[in-house]
Formats: sequence, C-alpha cells, structure tokens
Amino acid sequence: MWSDSKCSSELTVCRQTSVLRSISAPRKPKELNFTEMVDTLAQHVDPKPIIIAERHKFHKTEGEESETVRQYLAELRKLAETCEFAPYIYREETIRERFVCGLRSNFRFAQVTG
Repeated sequence: MWSDSKCSSELTVCRQTSVLRSISAPRKPKELNFTEMVDTLAQHVDPKPIIIAERHKFHKTEGEESETVRQYLAELRKLAETCEFAPYIYREETIRERFVCGLRSNFRFAQVTG
C-alpha cells in the first residue's frame, strides 16, 4: 500500500515525464542525459525573455501621474535590464529618450529640462 506522499511523488514524476516528452520532441526523454533533461525543463519553466517583446514594453511605458520622476526612472531602468541594449552608452541614451518622451505632464517635463 502506498502512502499519500509516495502517490504524490509518483504523480509528480509522471507529470514531469509527460512535460519533458512534449518539450523535448522529437527526441524521447530516455535519449537525453541528466544534464539535457535538467536544461530542457529549466528552459521550459523559466524561459529567456523575448527581446522584441521586452523592448516593446519598455518603449510603451509612460510615467503615471501618481508616480514621482525618480520612480518612473527606476521603472525604466528595471525594464531596460531585459532589453539587451548594448553598449552601455546606447542603453543610457535610450533610457533618457524614453524618460523624456514618457513624461505625462508639461510641469514634470519643465522640471526635468529646466
């Protein structure tokens, strides 16, 4: 007789095998070594961001009326981390341009530009 934890473990293994089978196709799980299995499952669970989608999100971001200029700049810097803007100077220039274009009010724009 199986305990609840043993049944739970067996079900988890069956689900992972099913997932591994579908994401490793056309290869079968038994054709993969341990490292390949772990890498395949890790990539499925935590996929690399799609650069064009990350850049779209970055370029569509605008400052909210309720957030401070510092908060908006911090949000842009956070979003830029996954955009792979390179080199560093291009990244900073892109953040600066998005920052100015995304300011919502003329008052804030005047504060920033002097």
